[in-house]
Amino acid sequence: MSHEWDAVADTYETTSEKTTGAFLPRYLDFVRPVAGQLLADVGCGPGVLTLAFTAAGARVKALDASAPMIERLRSRAVDAGVAHLVDAFVGDAAALPFDASECDAAVSNFGVIFCADIDGALRELARVTRADGALMVSAWSREAENGWTSLLGPDHADVLGFRLPPRPMYHWSSSDEFASACGRAGWVDVAVDEADGVPSTFDSADHIGDALEVPASKAVLRSLSESQHATLRAYLEHRARELFGDGEVRLPRHAWLATGRASL
Repeated sequence: MSHEWDAVADTYETTSEKTTGAFLPRYLDFVRPVAGQLLADVGCGPGVLTLAFTAAGARVKALDASAPMIERLRSRAVDAGVAHLVDAFVGDAAALPFDASECDAAVSNFGVIFCADIDGALRELARVTRADGALMVSAWSREAENGWTSLLGPDHADVLGFRLPPRPMYHWSSSDEFASACGRAGWVDVAVDEADGVPSTFDSADHIGDALEVPASKAVLRSLSESQHATLRAYLEHRARELFGDGEVRLPRHAWLATGRASL
């Protein structure tokens, strides 16, 4: 999926970061970064967490699958005067190039949810964190509570005439399942909170197709034909008009925030 993210590395902070960055205060409150700490930011994108942690004086090892995202992070770190605190890598969240127990905390803000081996990625976060170090991951909750998939009716496959590909960023059907996955990965004292994010807003139903152009959706829907894309877009426009009329369309964003500690 990385090449879809490659294409938006230079614009991410003015578009998607307003959505994913909304949970930054929760990370700062839980991790409480201070000078002298070494933190891991996995699936870091262009670095909203990394930049906040380094602003507090912490050092950060940041990893993402997209090389342009890493380059954008490095550029932003230079501009912020914190490049000396950032060690940025291109790599796999399920095989972190960090030593065991190397970090004081490890986090992933809507990052590892795109990893094919999500269980491996959760284990890696715990592996690289010292005993009792903070662990935190944010994930979008259910499809019915997030973005354009919240417009899908129960009979959408029949109406469309085809089934949509599975959306791999939705790994769990409940917060309990998410908590169990973290526990199996070696996390302790796991808790999962629910939180509403910044809604995805469109001027009208005519613009709802823009929701299909974000990297995660483009990656998922690339297997559809042009005709199927057009059918899906028309269906979503119709559904948006049914629900919102001719005015602004506000699609929900709902997240699960998992916190825990690395085992002793």
